[in-house]
Amino acid sequence: MKSVFFYLLILLISINSSTAQSTYKSKDKKKQYLLYISKKHCTDALSILKSDDKENYTRYVRGSKKEDLIESFNTVVHETLHGYNFDIGGFDGQGYYIGSGIELLVPDTEIINSHKLNSFVNKEKRKKCDRYEIYIGNKTPFLSSQVDGIYGLLNEFSAYYHGLKAEIEIRNAGLKCPTFEWQSNSLEAYYEFKLFMSWYLQMCKKNHKQVYQDIYANNKLRVAYSIFNKQFTLLADEITSNENLKPYYTTEIAQLFTKTDYAELKKFEISEVTINNYKEYFK
Repeated sequence: MKSVFFYLLILLISINSSTAQSTYKSKDKKKQYLLYISKKHCTDALSILKSDDKENYTRYVRGSKKEDLIESFNTVVHETLHGYNFDIGGFDGQGYYIGSGIELLVPDTEIINSHKLNSFVNKEKRKKCDRYEIYIGNKTPFLSSQVDGIYGLLNEFSAYYHGLKAEIEIRNAGLKCPTFEWQSNSLEAYYEFKLFMSWYLQMCKKNHKQVYQDIYANNKLRVAYSIFNKQFTLLADEITSNENLKPYYTTEIAQLFTKTDYAELKKFEISEVTINNYKEYFK
């Protein structure tokens, strides 16, 4: 009798465990949990997810366990942010969700496809950037980081910022999963896309002078870059100074920067711009 009871107890535990693991298989359950952790632990992730009125962000979750949702959270926010940016810009320009309810519509200037960097940047340098071939090197129609030039590169920069920010916020809140090393090192993207934007500006300066001048005359673009760069830099500093975070986010890309690369970015940035005063710099 005792052995039968023990068997039934084990069976019940097994059934409960199986049920618990399947809790997040439906789109609605995934949505509820993603919205919950966004609201409870994050500053901007909730606004980003709610921007998707069709709630398609659940498709970026790989798996159905709670741990799968946690590990996918960076990607969910990143990819949804792209849709939000497009909704802001539409066909009138480039849109960027900054954070804290701030949406920027930036007018377009003439665009040179970023793919042309292949003939401008040393091949050995390009090979050292993991994301170069994905976003620039392999010519891909309709890929924003190519067809939208520096505007698309900033779009990706903003998506990596918001995804990593959301990831750090839930990590700091104590959410964990067995593979919490995160398969994509988003901190590396902070350096890579700054490098890509610097190369793009230098290429235009050398080969497309009018495009270069028009980019610099586009104050809203420079304001958007300046704010994102400040915010992403603060996030990078938090990671590299936090002994609990630093082991998960390592990068060697910073070593690729030359004085010329840094100088171009410093020239492009409006150093005085902040989230509080950015409108003062619009023409």
